[in-house]
Amino acid sequence: MSQVKTASGTTQDGSASALFVTLTAPSIGSIHVRREKNGKIQPCHARRDAETCPHGRTMSCTDRHGTEDLRLGEPLCPDCYDYDGSVLLNAINPELWRRFTLALRRRFARLNGLTVKTLSEQVTIAFAKVAEYQRRGVVHFHAVIRLHGPDGPDPPPPDTVRLQALRPSAITKFYRDLLTSGGRKRGPLAPNTVKHVHTVLRKTPDGRRTRGRTTSQ
Repeated sequence: MSQVKTASGTTQDGSASALFVTLTAPSIGSIHVRREKNGKIQPCHARRDAETCPHGRTMSCTDRHGTEDLRLGEPLCPDCYDYDGSVLLNAINPELWRRFTLALRRRFARLNGLTVKTLSEQVTIAFAKVAEYQRRGVVHFHAVIRLHGPDGPDPPPPDTVRLQALRPSAITKFYRDLLTSGGRKRGPLAPNTVKHVHTVLRKTPDGRRTRGRTTSQ
């Protein structure tokens, strides 16, 4: 995974208690996209000095695509696009996710001056993820990552990593931001994905005090 986007909840002392992350595969070829900036639709791939690919196609598109444009996700040059790489990325995504979780635990332990074994005796790093197809047909992951106690949500982790409930207003804003700019390239996130995040947060120990609701509007 080459890109990671995060949104976080915070404890009273400012340390992160939860993360919502998006893990995205690297580029395997230029595709038609819908771009927005300050509420205005931008050209797809406007390039002054656009190159011509080996197949004679100019690697540029000045169209401002609508949300239902069938070209979205299609390559600028089908002959240049790495379809084999797309298939392989989807095939190995489960292993990529497994290695990400292992690397995260090791990194977290190292940052706290602990071994992975010692960390596991104090804290459980809990994950809830959703795999979602992008328009280009490649899977990426949305995940909620939280810290629990060594035996699950109860008891909580030590005070130094104790999870703190977010205020309902902050949760509501979090959902709203996800719906409007939580997706790839700050585009909207699918309402069903946001509803899943809401379900996950309600099941956490702090979530029972959160009353924010999601909406598909």
